[in-house]
Amino acid sequence: MVSGLPWAAFTEARQRGLLSAVVEALSPQGAFTTFAYVHARHTRAARNLLRSLESLFDEVVTSRTVWTNLPPALVYHCRRPT
Repeated sequence: MVSGLPWAAFTEARQRGLLSAVVEALSPQGAFTTFAYVHARHTRAARNLLRSLESLFDEVVTSRTVWTNLPPALVYHCRRPT
C-alpha cells in the first residue's frame, strides 16, 4: 500500500487512526510506503508519524533524502504490521 497523505497536517490522533486503518487493511505479509518532506522532518507531527510507524510495524526503513524531488523528500518503507 502506498500513501501520499499530508501527515504533517494531521493531529497525532488523526495520524494514529489512519495508520490503524492501514494496518487493519494489510495482509500479514503486507507493506506500507509513505513519504515526508525533509524540511518538516523535525516538526512534532513528523516525529509523531515516525513514532507511530515504529509502534505499528516490525520494520520501518527510512530512505536517503530524494534530492531530485521538489521539495526534497524521504520515504518510509514499513513491513510486517505488529
